Amino acid sequence: MMAVVRETFDVIIVGAGLAGLYTALQLGSDLKILILSEGDITGTNSYLAQGGIATAIGEADDSEKHFADTMACGHFVNDPEAVRVLVDEAVENIRTIEGFGVRFDADERGYKLGLEGAHAMARILRMGDHTGKTVLSTIYERIMEKDNITHYDGAYVYRLITAGGFCGGVEALIEGTQRVFMAGSVVLATGGVGQLFSNTTNAIGIEGTGIAMGIEAGVKTAGLTDLQFHPTGLYGNDHYEGRHFLISEAVRGEGAILRDEKLNRIMDGVHPMKELAPRDVVSKTIHEVLANQSLPYVYLDATHLDESFFRERFPTIYECCMNYGINPAHTMIPVVPCMHYYMGGLKTDLDGNTSLRGLYAVGECSHTGVHGKNRLASNSLLETLVFGRRAARAILRSSGKTEDLRWIHLREVPYFNMSFGSLQNWMTRNMGVVKHYDEISDMRKKLEMALWEPMGYRLPNWEDLRLFHVSVLVHEMLKKTIEERDENEV
Repeated sequence: MMAVVRETFDVIIVGAGLAGLYTALQLGSDLKILILSEGDITGTNSYLAQGGIATAIGEADDSEKHFADTMACGHFVNDPEAVRVLVDEAVENIRTIEGFGVRFDADERGYKLGLEGAHAMARILRMGDHTGKTVLSTIYERIMEKDNITHYDGAYVYRLITAGGFCGGVEALIEGTQRVFMAGSVVLATGGVGQLFSNTTNAIGIEGTGIAMGIEAGVKTAGLTDLQFHPTGLYGNDHYEGRHFLISEAVRGEGAILRDEKLNRIMDGVHPMKELAPRDVVSKTIHEVLANQSLPYVYLDATHLDESFFRERFPTIYECCMNYGINPAHTMIPVVPCMHYYMGGLKTDLDGNTSLRGLYAVGECSHTGVHGKNRLASNSLLETLVFGRRAARAILRSSGKTEDLRWIHLREVPYFNMSFGSLQNWMTRNMGVVKHYDEISDMRKKLEMALWEPMGYRLPNWEDLRLFHVSVLVHEMLKKTIEERDENEV
């Protein structure tokens, strides 16, 4: 058994996106807080979020309308109590981040509210097309002002330390060195699973690590098969920072039209909201069009917009398109559906508690029940705020006692012959908008053999840990996919 050198904090937060950082700020200055992340804030999905934050804040809007749109978009399998919390606590959290220095686009008449898919009206608070980047950067500035918060980036957290139904810390690799951190409360804010797919809008490193650690520790999960594909990822830029560049739904909110290779409007007759239909409807329609035409993409036609307006309204999108030789005010943008958001994760109550005492989950790695089978646009950043604050308040109400887990030691991990890239490509082919169940059954069996009969065990290194986590999570996703198919066929 190896000797364990431990460092102790009151609260450990894994992840540096908006969910993790906002939770940290809500904990106040009396607790010793550690934030661990693989990279800096620019490597998070929060940083990439273009659209904004959905909030019923306009004169003609109210939380009942926001509630109705959220439920309808989620196919009415959302947890209504969680949705009620989300919409009712939206404005007060917006006021909180404005107190931290966030300034949304506004004029003399008030907020400039954006319109996005499946919303009955404009209710998206925004900052151009870089809302996530600006909000997260502002929140991080407040984090850096706190003497009680320590942030280690370059930290690969790979295991929860548990005993007796309690989570008391984490094990991590930092600069190749194994580290052990203990705390009375551990918060996972590790994001979704987008990088399990080769066609994704998600940042590098968003591979479901936190969810996989929870599964390994026996934490209850929910919604593991609920994947959301964004209809409009820029086609042909597969190596843009390891992801497809996202063409925000807000562009369709300004009247952009989806067209096939013959320039027919593909959403005509499909849904009354046409291009602003729920994302699953639009993505499925594009998939069907692609199967029946020669081009591997459809067009997003925003040429009705004046170039100066497009450049001012969507500066990030304009710059990226121009870098690829596309002037979006004069040329239609080639787009394809891409893996974008995960509605599944570690099951939590309304205060972020998981089934493992002392362990909380917030943001995309959690399953609060608010999104149902399909997330309503711009509810994601809102979820991080509402449930991040609730988790922080639950932690403050708890004893915060760090349990003595003296017998915990650094364990070896299995390794096996499998390529991360090949698994990514397999997920894209078989777990996309349309699922191929024969292939899914075969891969589930292969992953079972790899996990149950690995080539061997050795002390942790980054590549072994990455593949192990991915395999654990994908196996559970495939298992649940087959189970759901079988239930539906009965």
